Amino acid sequence: MKTLKRSILVFLLAISGAGSVRAAAGDPIVSNDYRLDLTRTVTTGSTRKIGMGGAFVGLAEGNAAIPDNPAAVAYRPRAFMRDWEFDMVLGSVVTTDDDADNSGSSSLIYGDQLLVDFGLMGQYKRFGMGGVGQATVVDSDNLPEGENAQFLSGTAALGYTFLDDQIAVGFSFDPVGARLKDETHRNQTAFHLTGWGWGTGMIWHPNRGHWHFGAALASSVSSNEDLPQSTSPVTVGSLIVPKGVYTTGSLAVGTAYEWNQFPLWRSRPAIGTFDVRFFGDSPADANGSNAFVKQTAQPSGQKTIMTIHGGLEVEALPRVLRLRIGTYREPSRYDDVATRYHITGGFEVRLTKRNVWDKRPLAISYAFDHAARYQVHSVSIWLYTFTIPVPSREENAQKKGFHDREE
Repeated sequence: MKTLKRSILVFLLAISGAGSVRAAAGDPIVSNDYRLDLTRTVTTGSTRKIGMGGAFVGLAEGNAAIPDNPAAVAYRPRAFMRDWEFDMVLGSVVTTDDDADNSGSSSLIYGDQLLVDFGLMGQYKRFGMGGVGQATVVDSDNLPEGENAQFLSGTAALGYTFLDDQIAVGFSFDPVGARLKDETHRNQTAFHLTGWGWGTGMIWHPNRGHWHFGAALASSVSSNEDLPQSTSPVTVGSLIVPKGVYTTGSLAVGTAYEWNQFPLWRSRPAIGTFDVRFFGDSPADANGSNAFVKQTAQPSGQKTIMTIHGGLEVEALPRVLRLRIGTYREPSRYDDVATRYHITGGFEVRLTKRNVWDKRPLAISYAFDHAARYQVHSVSIWLYTFTIPVPSREENAQKKGFHDREE
């Protein structure tokens, strides 16, 4: 009898135009007429990025910064000026019953979420190419046995620098996707949704001096799948699948400042960063990613939000230890959920005296991010990069004159 009532309800929604009627938060999902909003507002990626509160739009150094600013793929920090340079990121944080998307509840699903960032980039002289993939992997009792939900997004970027490396520009293709994956069969997926967008960014490093400025723009990304037309919803197991995935468009601006001698800690070099980011509205049928797992409506992104990020990195022991601290403001993309504030921090310590690769010794770094209903810790082992002081105007002029004579 219960099955009959459900079928009648789905049929009535179909013939009356369910596309114009959106379920309220907490209502059960009864049709395929919803999309998963994969927009991520928490900071993930490298331990440096997490520890500095995610304020990477203006700094834009390294592979981990590509999702924040595509120009990072070509920008050359002072320590990376050889013809060929390479960098990579592989970071993951596990959250257990945590509110990773600031929906206001830490018990929407019963299981674990794994937030993963992975990428690689290469630079040759003025050119750069690389990318970063981001995945949210959900393992829950609500999913079919032996399967997990994977929500995917990424940035594949190309970039170029000019004006004596003072300006870098980058352009990106930004895919998104979602799938239900069998854990034991590598190529077996129950459903698969994909979409593509674009992004662009710029970095201005005036005279290669103390100040950095950055800006980035990303389009929204949407997919709509042609699901079979039927009076009954398309399902995987007992789960009603969405008709598509979505990420909202965004605009970000940021700045960074380098001190050769930090005013609050004399003789210590430091970098301070500050970003502002705007995330646009999502369509009326957008729901949080947990809506699929729990089969309960969770409207997301029905308003524009602005996040604010700030961070600081100080070389506490020259050539040995760096300390990091940061914070960011994260308004919720869900109605009636309060803004939350994150405290972040961490360190990076040199492990070996000998260089492991190209004048870089081995290092270990740690970062944490703490907010209401969200606590993560991240550890990574990678290479220590020595700080190169900001050159004076006279040194810059001499360097420019040398390059002019070479040309």
